[in-house]
Amino acid sequence: MTYLNLNKFLSLIFFSSCLNLLAKVRATKMPTYFSILLLHIVS
Repeated sequence: MTYLNLNKFLSLIFFSSCLNLLAKVRATKMPTYFSILLLHIVS
């Protein structure tokens, strides 16, 4: 596995775990600014 592939793989895992976290946040009806903050961190 090349470094670039590994980097893509890790960022994909990170992105999907952030999406899971967002889904949990929405499920618990947390403030929306928190999810917006998470989106800013991701992008």
